Amino acid sequence: MPVNLDKPHLWKADTLRSIDFYNDWFLRFAPATYRQQRKLRTQDVVEALELTNHLQSLSPELLRENPGILPMLRMTTAPPLARDRLVGLSYTTKNLIFSMEGSEVKPPRIPPKIPPAELDEHLGRIVDVLSEMADRDLFPWLEDDSVTPVLEELERSASVVADRLCGAMANPIIRNAQEQRQIHAISSFLSSYGYTELNSEEIDDVYAMPEKTYVFHYNLIVGTKDVPVRIPIDCIISQEGRDLEALPVLIEAKSAGDATNTNKRRKEEAQKHSQLKAKFGDNINFILFLCGYFEAGYLGYEAAEGIDWVWEHRIKDLLYFISDRSSDASDCVREETASYATGFLLREAERFNRQKVVDASKTSLSRNQMGQFSTPYSLASQIASFTADLSERGPSKLMLEPACGSGVFFSAFIAQNLTNYSFTGVEIDLAYANICQELFADDDVKVINNDFFSIIEDENIEGKYDLIVTNPPYVRHHHIGSEQKQRLKDQVSSSLKIQVSGLSGLYIYYILLSHNLLREGGIATWLIPSEFLYTNYGKSLREYLSKKVSLLRIHQFDAAEVQFDDALVSSCVVTYKKETPASGHNVDFTKGSFNAPALHKILSLEDINPLRKWNFSDSNRDQINDGIVLSDIFHVTRGIATGNNKFFVMEQDALRKANIEPDCLIPLLPGPRGLKSPIIDADALGLPIVDKVRYLLSITCSMDETRARYPNAYRYLEKGVEDGVSEGYLCKSRKVWYFQEKRDPPLYISTYMGRSRAGSVSPIRFFLN
Repeated sequence: MPVNLDKPHLWKADTLRSIDFYNDWFLRFAPATYRQQRKLRTQDVVEALELTNHLQSLSPELLRENPGILPMLRMTTAPPLARDRLVGLSYTTKNLIFSMEGSEVKPPRIPPKIPPAELDEHLGRIVDVLSEMADRDLFPWLEDDSVTPVLEELERSASVVADRLCGAMANPIIRNAQEQRQIHAISSFLSSYGYTELNSEEIDDVYAMPEKTYVFHYNLIVGTKDVPVRIPIDCIISQEGRDLEALPVLIEAKSAGDATNTNKRRKEEAQKHSQLKAKFGDNINFILFLCGYFEAGYLGYEAAEGIDWVWEHRIKDLLYFISDRSSDASDCVREETASYATGFLLREAERFNRQKVVDASKTSLSRNQMGQFSTPYSLASQIASFTADLSERGPSKLMLEPACGSGVFFSAFIAQNLTNYSFTGVEIDLAYANICQELFADDDVKVINNDFFSIIEDENIEGKYDLIVTNPPYVRHHHIGSEQKQRLKDQVSSSLKIQVSGLSGLYIYYILLSHNLLREGGIATWLIPSEFLYTNYGKSLREYLSKKVSLLRIHQFDAAEVQFDDALVSSCVVTYKKETPASGHNVDFTKGSFNAPALHKILSLEDINPLRKWNFSDSNRDQINDGIVLSDIFHVTRGIATGNNKFFVMEQDALRKANIEPDCLIPLLPGPRGLKSPIIDADALGLPIVDKVRYLLSITCSMDETRARYPNAYRYLEKGVEDGVSEGYLCKSRKVWYFQEKRDPPLYISTYMGRSRAGSVSPIRFFLN
């Protein structure tokens, strides 16, 4: 029975877990490896540069006598050259370059069969390429033979080249270490079940391997008698109860640190599988042992070829292939795996599908007004794991989800197998609440279908919860009714003595008014917009995080990495403990991927001022941009605020109906989706060449003068007064209600927000007007 190849509904979740598994190992191993390589390679580079007189005495003779310096020389060019690139540029052979560089098992050498004259030609072309492409900024003395490099220049060039070289050398070492780690994981697992490792030299015939034995790195012979082919197998396991006429289990260990090459490598396994079946029959057990970035494209290809796999993060699935199927142990494994397959991941798939149905039943506007943007399961899983690890161990934990939606965070916590947790969710939308209640009724989940702010004053829940984890509704301030906004502001002021700006989004009230629900020492994690870090209206939340609780971590996602498919907003994860911050308390600030951040800073609480913007990741901005900011290049201003776009912005149909005089109209550009080119051209009349031209009603004279000069426009303005347009907030505040802002046509226009797309240089689009 297949274990993973026939369960595509599990592939995405398993891939995400496998990536996390690989990344956790990489973060522990790679930095130490890189430091070790830097130390070794720096000395190598110093010696090699001295040998070449710091690139001033590079010659074919020198390369012939010292072929091992070629890897260092490739790092002295601008840009550094890969081996294949050097082969192409110098019109030489791959065999020569790779032989000169050597490998782990072969020292650097010149291939002996190349005739001397031909060798000199090849080495001469290599020298020409290296000399032409030498990095003159790094080796400035190459510009003038009479200049002698000073010690500081020599040390700097050696340091840079060593850094380049050790980066290239560290990657294969990390790959080899990962392979060895996988082999060790298999060995430890098999040993724990009473299996014995054999030496490959002890085995003449794999069919004769005793039960409960295994061997690493064994070559099976396939092909024909006249043309034999050696197939290297990473691990062969003679399983318990094996039919001696059946081939033992064959394991191919595979790891991937990124998704770049996995789809190319998938054919290697398929070809090997095909060769093995041709030799040993169709019923062989050829299993992949996977760790890292193996995504659906790779998995689907292998499944179609009939190849099954075991994930390293769930290594117990190996028992499916090596245990007696009739034994109690195998039955236990089958139950465990079946539970895994049909348990929370199947429910998670159902939850997600049902949520999408409800999403589709609502308009984008209504979901925007309600702030209904569901958290991706992969991110919820990472947040759940991180928060659970911070929580103190105890016999029973109560978790609150103030805006549970369809229950993605409950699904993520249940997947952690946290049996000592009870969950309470609050959800105002009955359609989402029903999904959550129905799917997780057997997991100690209680869902309250109500407005969160209507239950927070219940004395029975004050200080009750050990954990609060949620993605609160992202409702902007203008969608919050004035009465509700004032009531929430008063509640915050009364309980925390913090004044909230009227421009604050609803998520700020969620956080501040959840304070009394969390017990002392409890942990809260919130997935929220990162705007509070650098806006004036975010001051109240910054004050709370720096004075009322012990802030533990702020993780900010990159602006290009939007976390929600349907909400264009950059996000962050804020985690804190409910206790008064101690003197000397430090805060982790991270940025990038949640589990493997590219930036990590330790911030002293004393250095965090809530009155100032928290631009923790921009401390090097001036150095990165040479001190240049956008306002040094452009005069930046927003677009015109009309006060009522429906009334003042007119399309052709409305114009024909009202017959507005041309002098009262200014042509407008469409939104960025309507602009196909970065250059906006105009026709002979000065109108923009776009699919749909819209116009701004712009009248600069009084009503009396308008009635005399532009009677049709006057009648349109009268209609605006009748419809209450003149009483709108912005119109009412003007000297004359229909006067528009005076603005010269801009030379450049840009979008004020955007999302990175594949192949795009920047998420922000610029247009030449």
